[in-house]
Amino acid sequence: MLFQLQRAIQVESAHLVCENRSDEEARRLLELVDQMKEYYKAKDETGYLNADLDYHSLFAEMTRNTLFVKLTDIIRHMLYYTLRDVVLQFDCVKSISFHENIAKAIIRRDRQTVIELMEGHMDDVIEMIANLHTSENSQKKAVINK
Repeated sequence: MLFQLQRAIQVESAHLVCENRSDEEARRLLELVDQMKEYYKAKDETGYLNADLDYHSLFAEMTRNTLFVKLTDIIRHMLYYTLRDVVLQFDCVKSISFHENIAKAIIRRDRQTVIELMEGHMDDVIEMIANLHTSENSQKKAVINK
C-alpha cells in the first residue's frame, strides 16, 4: 500500500528533523498549519490538500536525506487523489491538530514526541483510507445486489 510507504518515510523522517531543521523551516511548518486551517474553514479542499502535502514535503526536506525528499516527491502525486477523497469524506480537525502539535514539538526539538505524533497521524490517515475503501466496497455491493 502506498500509504504504508508514506508512513515509513514520515516516521523515519521524524527521527531526523529535530536535529537537522532550521528555525526558518520550523516556523514554515506552523505557517503551513495556519494555511491548512484557513483553507479548511473556507472549504477549499484543493488549497487544504496542497498545504498538507507541502507540510509533508518540507518535513522530508528537513531530514537532509535526499532519498526521503525524492521518494516524498514521487509519491506526493500518487497520494493526491486518495487524500482528496479523504478530505472530502472526513473531518480534518484531527489532522490539523496532529500537524500543529508535530510542528510545535519540532520547534522544541522534542524528538520522541515528534515520532509518536507522526506515527499517530500516519496511522489515523491509513485508518481513514481503509474506512473510505470499506464504504466504497459496501456501496458497490449494494448496487450489485439491487
